Amino acid sequence: MQTLYGAALRFGGKIYCKSFMSQHSDIYEFLPEGANPEKGFLTSDGEFLDRSDAMKLAKKTGIVSENTTSSMLLSNHLIVYYQRLVR
Repeated sequence: MQTLYGAALRFGGKIYCKSFMSQHSDIYEFLPEGANPEKGFLTSDGEFLDRSDAMKLAKKTGIVSENTTSSMLLSNHLIVYYQRLVR
């Protein structure tokens, strides 16, 4: 079953991801200064999803509640989910 691995940035035809507990802001260190990447998430299958599609997958897999009103997944949603798992 496909799930979300972590926050990712897509820029210049490449996908950048640091770790499953990283925020998008943590990944900018790998990009050229002034870069304006697309923010999204990397799946367990290595697919890049934009924030909207990532929210759909997060709801489907129980990472966030189906009742979540946000239409875009934030890295904090994923971090809170993983923190609950390790407790």
